[in-house]
Amino acid sequence: MKIEFSKKILIAVLLVFTALIYINTLQNGFVYDDHGVVEGNLWITDVKYLPNLLTSSIWGYDSNDIKSSEYFRPMTQIAYMIEYHLFGFKPWGWHLVNGLLHMLNAFMVFIVGRSLFISFASSTRLTEGVLLDAGGGAVDAGVRAQVERRALIAAFVASLLFAAHPVNVEPVAWVACIGELMYMLFAMAAFYIYMQLYPVRDAGALEGIGLVEGRRRVWLYLLSLGFYLLAALSKETGLTLPAVLIAYDYMRRKSIKSLPFKNYVPFVLVAIGYILMRSYALKGVSPREAYLEHPLLQALNFFPVMLKFLGKLVLPVNLTPAYIYEPVLSVANPLMLVSIIVVILLVCLLWRYRFRKPWLPVAAVILFAPLTPTFLLLFRDHVLYHIAIPSDRFLYMPSAGAALIVGFFVARRFEDGAKDGFRKAAVVAFIAVALLFGYGTAKRNTAWKSDATLWEATLAGNPDNYFAHFVMAELHMNGGRPQDAVRELNEVERLRPGYPAVRHRRGMMYFALGEIELAEADFEEVLRDDPKNSDAQYNLAVIYLGRGEFKSSLNAYKMALETVTSEFMRVMILNGLAVSYAALGEYGSALAAAEGALAIDPSNTEAKENISSLKRALK
Repeated sequence: MKIEFSKKILIAVLLVFTALIYINTLQNGFVYDDHGVVEGNLWITDVKYLPNLLTSSIWGYDSNDIKSSEYFRPMTQIAYMIEYHLFGFKPWGWHLVNGLLHMLNAFMVFIVGRSLFISFASSTRLTEGVLLDAGGGAVDAGVRAQVERRALIAAFVASLLFAAHPVNVEPVAWVACIGELMYMLFAMAAFYIYMQLYPVRDAGALEGIGLVEGRRRVWLYLLSLGFYLLAALSKETGLTLPAVLIAYDYMRRKSIKSLPFKNYVPFVLVAIGYILMRSYALKGVSPREAYLEHPLLQALNFFPVMLKFLGKLVLPVNLTPAYIYEPVLSVANPLMLVSIIVVILLVCLLWRYRFRKPWLPVAAVILFAPLTPTFLLLFRDHVLYHIAIPSDRFLYMPSAGAALIVGFFVARRFEDGAKDGFRKAAVVAFIAVALLFGYGTAKRNTAWKSDATLWEATLAGNPDNYFAHFVMAELHMNGGRPQDAVRELNEVERLRPGYPAVRHRRGMMYFALGEIELAEADFEEVLRDDPKNSDAQYNLAVIYLGRGEFKSSLNAYKMALETVTSEFMRVMILNGLAVSYAALGEYGSALAAAEGALAIDPSNTEAKENISSLKRALK
């Protein structure tokens, strides 16, 4: 009873501590992609759109969005729909859900860590000269209590570090990242059930439970399989769970040949089913072309990216939603050499201690497996490749694996044979790190209060982050501050010459400031790089029209019309054509253009006025 009471106390402390460090997110608003996938998502506002959520990408509601072909996450969309019907567009409710999910995940780390430690206790030295009975006999109550004590310490340390780690602020404080929280919750639940169904030898004796048999065993296996499917449907990273199951089975059986391959067949079938659903929804498994086309370049960059990921787990400073990462293109690069050496050393250490510390490889797979899809998608966009990797949200479940490793090692300091000095040092170090992480997390939460605070905080720690300058320029543009927008765009061009969309947006801001010649120069530069850019053609046409250069405006409008994809822009171009034709005395063509605009948008006031004045002119 004492042990059970202690477990409840530890869980209560864990949940209260997690709630305290994230409670200030309730005052935050929607930021970044929240404006699109939440506020701008018509599909989540009515259950009639449920089929759309199940058969389209997460950006499918906006057919013009470049990201519409990348992500298939129907469970995430369904979660948005539920939240909308509970809270509307009140941000506090959405942040509350994310916070509660994070608390549940911290709890899952606790129970998985405890079960994992106990599972492998029979092959781990507990105290000086004391080993568990390996013959399946009864386990001494004192040994069982000792194992439980160490398991609780390991689980509590791991779960508290996971809950408080500042790198997890992004997926918790960012409403749009609920998919990260959900896939981990479902994946950890599936793994926990699997461990109960297939315990390590003597683990049942340690926990005082017997094997699950009969119909209940079948239902629990199906439940684990169902959680796996939900994890994949929340985020594609959930597909990596079988790697954790295989690592667990390998360590409990200590042989690849004796792995229960039949156990994995249903998981493989679920994965295939998900891939087919994804392919149908996205019209391809992964539609975009890779920016780094050579497979060797993709493989080489695994090492420096992994080093950056690990570095953020060890020292979570200068965190930002968009890191600048330039791909390493040579094996002779010092960063490449160092990262290869570090990663290989870590793998060698894991392999050497795999049987002496059997929980270590399992925790390591929880750390590394969820990162695999990240590396498969390295540099998949020539515009965004340099900011896509690494991102804090990709470390959410991996941080649990890292926390478990730390928790297991800290628990060793509490062996009965350990010196009091080691115990005190371990306690002091753990409390200090937990409090430091908790403070850093609570402080980091405030950066996610609004778009402005988020990107201002990013630039405060990363002044050369040109993407952050670009986003700040967008905020200034939307806020009616063209001069500030120009300043930020000039900074982007200084830091990243030739960055897409800078000249076009700066041209728009120059136009708003009355600097027409500077605006014209920027739009012309855009067209030199992209002759079919309809937005730049349209803006040049507006400039020509304002100067009375009607033939030039007519030609520019015609060129814009050839490549435009937006119906809204098509209406504006046709109205511009009507004005240009009219100014040149070609009233018939002008009327046809105005009527074309009205046919697309019957409520368009400008088209109606143009038609009315043109008909009078034709009388």
